[in-house]
Formats: sequence, C-alpha cells, structure tokens
Amino acid sequence: FLSLAARPTPPAWLGFATSQFDVAIISLGFVSFVFAGRPIVATNSLVQYTMYYVALAGTGLRYDPRVCLSAGLSAVVQYGLIVAWVAFGEPAVYQASPVYGTFQWDSQMSRLQLLAIATVIHTSVVIRSRRFWLSSMRDRLTGLYNRGFFDEGLLRLIVIARQTSTSFSVALIDIDHFKHVNDRYGHATGDRALGRAADRLRDCFRDEDLIARWGGEEFAV
Repeated sequence: FLSLAARPTPPAWLGFATSQFDVAIISLGFVSFVFAGRPIVATNSLVQYTMYYVALAGTGLRYDPRVCLSAGLSAVVQYGLIVAWVAFGEPAVYQASPVYGTFQWDSQMSRLQLLAIATVIHTSVVIRSRRFWLSSMRDRLTGLYNRGFFDEGLLRLIVIARQTSTSFSVALIDIDHFKHVNDRYGHATGDRALGRAADRLRDCFRDEDLIARWGGEEFAV
C-alpha cells in the first residue's frame, strides 16, 4: 500500500482498498475469537469493537466521502454477520461469563446503530471539509483555480515529469490595456471582462488542463 501511495499518480482505488482492508482485519479478529471457542468475546468485547471507530476515523484521511461510506457500510454488514453467526450458531454464547456477561440482542443492535451513525457523521464531516477545501482553491471572481493551488500543481507536475521523463507546457496570459477598461468603464465592467476571459480559456483548453488566475488580469495554464 505504501509503495502504491508513493507513486506520482496513485491508483484511484487505493483509498477504497486500504479502508476495506482495515475493516476486514478488525472483523477477522472477531472471527478468530469464535474459532478459539470464545464467542462471547466476539460479541461483547469493547476493545475489539471500538477498533471499528478507529478505522472509520482513518477513512477521513482519504478525504473521499465515498471511501467513508463504503468502509462504514462494510463495518455494519460484517459485524452484523458476525453477531448473527454467534447468536444462531454458538449456543454457549448465552451462558453468563464473569468478564463479558451474556449475549443480548438489544446491546448488539445498539452497536450496529452506533456504527451506522458514526458512518454518517464521518461522511458528513468529509463532505463539508471538501467544500471548504474546494472553495479555498478557487478564485471567486472567475471560478478558476487561484495562484496558490496553481503553484502546488506546478511543483507536483515538475516532480512527476522528472520521475517519468515526461514533459508539459506552461502558458502565461494577460489582458492588454486592462487598466483602461477599469478607468473608462468601471471596475464592475472590468470584473465582467475577467469572467468572460476565464470562460474563453475554459473553451480553449482541455478539462484536464490546470487553468488559474495568476494575478489581477493575468492567467496561467
């Protein structure tokens, strides 16, 4: 996983794979208690159960709400299957344990509900964070990327080009005599001119090209 993540362009499925791996490892821990003849530990252990929340919190670092949702659903489904397996296939689980107590359906349903709620919360937080992040990289007037995001993208492209022996082009564009537009017609008209220029740039370049407002009336691609 680390080797794939270190690539200049990591595979798009990597976040899904790592989050599903985290959840599966925790579920396998529950299964190991069942095979070890301790099914009550598989359903009543708080230590093992709370590891699901650690895994769900980690999905937020992928910054993708789809990853959060898929990992949360997997945790709910897998833990639900384990509970059903233990409840219907392991009669000894209903016998009282001095440490872990007895199996109770209301307690297990509460655990499943809490996992579902945690999934919704983590997904909502990531969606909200992405909105702030996306708005912070955009120029409000033109809707293009701002200079800070362009500088980061340029540095990333330089690293990729060196590692993969590929090349890319950079274009710097400005509007001639733009000050005269503001002085003669007003800044509101100047703002509309910048917006029109941004629209023309979007039409002229590809969707995968990085177009940014570099300065006042300057653009970079």
